[in-house]
Amino acid sequence: MKIFQLTAIILLLTVCNTFAQPIDSLKQEIQKIISSKNTTIGVAVLGNNGQDVFSINGERHFPMQSVFKFHIGLAMLSEIDRGNFKLNQKIKIKKSELLPGLWSPIREKYPEGANLSIAEILEYTISQSDNVGCDILLKILGGPNFVENYIKASGVDNISIKINEEVMQNNWDRQFENWTTPLAANQILELFFLNESNLLSPSSYDFLWKIMKETATGKSG
Repeated sequence: MKIFQLTAIILLLTVCNTFAQPIDSLKQEIQKIISSKNTTIGVAVLGNNGQDVFSINGERHFPMQSVFKFHIGLAMLSEIDRGNFKLNQKIKIKKSELLPGLWSPIREKYPEGANLSIAEILEYTISQSDNVGCDILLKILGGPNFVENYIKASGVDNISIKINEEVMQNNWDRQFENWTTPLAANQILELFFLNESNLLSPSSYDFLWKIMKETATGKSG
């Protein structure tokens, strides 16, 4: 009997002036939490204005699953900032694109298809983890490789984005083609959160921050 061991990524981003507790104490607490878990854990913690970094399996490749929807959101909003798209631009979603095997609040609300703005699709994709919306955005952008290249051009190298949700959900093994390391995941979060390199315009930054805070999925979602 083949047993698949669940793989988890714990991504912790803390950007503040001081740690609430010494890094060694924090490390001990995290080790205590994960010691009883029968899984492979990846942890990356950044604090003290980037001066303190702590990780467990920080360079290990972990499948991203829906985590890559954040990266897609960054890429799309960056393209909007460049003038290639507009946030209020309407996109036609055909009934044939509302695949029944994918989690999709869009499909539940619009079973015959719809014309939605890019802003609405981003909200469904990031706040509700909509897989149809995710693949629509990837299609508009030109595919998973476009997002990967955008992230790498932003300075984050340890990442791979090769497939969309349709492919991922239909083949368990192929999910591992989309991977990141905990340190790389932390790095892109830091780039976004601080926005010192003007990764996004102020309006795009505020929009993404808003829909991230409105995320409805999770432990009890």
